[in-house]
Amino acid sequence: MRRSTNLSKSNDKTLSLLIKLPPSVFYAFPPIALLCFCFYFYFYPLSFTSSPVNDLPHSISITNHSSLSASTSPVYEKPCDYSNGKWIHNKRGPLYNGSTCVKMKKSQNCISNGRPDLGFLYWRWKPSHCHLPRFEPNTFLQLITNKHVAFVGDSLSRNHVESLLCLLGTALKPNRVHHQGSRRWYFPSHNANLSFYWSPFLVQGVPRKHTGPRYNTVYLNRVNKRWARDMDQMDLIVLSFGHWLLIPSVFYEGDNVLGCHNCPGLNYTDIGFYGPLRRALRTALNSIIERKAGKGMELM
Repeated sequence: MRRSTNLSKSNDKTLSLLIKLPPSVFYAFPPIALLCFCFYFYFYPLSFTSSPVNDLPHSISITNHSSLSASTSPVYEKPCDYSNGKWIHNKRGPLYNGSTCVKMKKSQNCISNGRPDLGFLYWRWKPSHCHLPRFEPNTFLQLITNKHVAFVGDSLSRNHVESLLCLLGTALKPNRVHHQGSRRWYFPSHNANLSFYWSPFLVQGVPRKHTGPRYNTVYLNRVNKRWARDMDQMDLIVLSFGHWLLIPSVFYEGDNVLGCHNCPGLNYTDIGFYGPLRRALRTALNSIIERKAGKGMELM
C-alpha cells in the first residue's frame, strides 16, 4: 500500500509540472515524450557476461523474490534523471540504420528515401549527472528471459517497440507470433516476448472517423480490455499516450458526459486536455495495481 501511495503522489507531482507546458511540447522531445511509464514487476538479479554491472543505468532496480535463496539480497542502483542532459557527437554511430534493420518501415527509412546526409546518425544522448551506457542487446535479452514486455499506447509506443526490435535484431532475430489483440515477437533462445497493443487512450474509446462523428468518444473510467485482458501475462508494461486526447473528444464517466475538448458546435462544457488525461492514466494505473498487487507482485 505504501508503494502504491507513493506512486500516486509521484504521478500527481509529474502531472502538475506537465500542466504548465503547452501540449505541442510533448511531441517535440521524443526522448522525454509524454507519459512513458515502466512497471518492473519482477526482474531477478542476473549475471552479466557481455557488459559489467557497473555500466548499467543507475535508475535500474532489480528485486529478488521468494524463488531466490534467502541469502541473495536485492540490488538497488542510485536513481538519476536521464531527461536532464544534452546531445553529443558520437563517432561510433548507432547499432542499426535504415539499411540494416529489416523491421523498419519504408516510410520511416530516411536512407532509402534519399536523404543525402548521414550526420544525423552520429549523435547520442548524454545525461548530465549519470552514466548511460551503449545499449547492449544480449544483456537486455538476459534481463527479459522468461518475461513478456508489453508496449501499450499510440504510435509513439509503436515506434518504441519497432526501434527496440531493430536494436535486438543486431544480436538475434525474433519470430513473429500471431496473437489476437496485439503484434507480438518471440525470442525462443530466451523464452522472451515483446508485444505492442494499440490503445491510444489506454481506456475504452472510439476514435473519430471521416464517415461518423468528428470527435473521439472516450470512457475515462473503463480500462481498454484489448490490453487489460492479457495483463496477467505481462511482466513489464510500458504505457505511452496523450496525443489522441488533443483532437476533438467527448469524455464520459460511466454513462454520463463529463465534458469535451476542442468541441465547437457541441453543447458540452470544454474541460480541456489535462483533466481527462489524468483520469485515463489513473484508471490504467489502478487497473494494473489491483491486478498485479493482488497477486503478490511488487510494483516499482
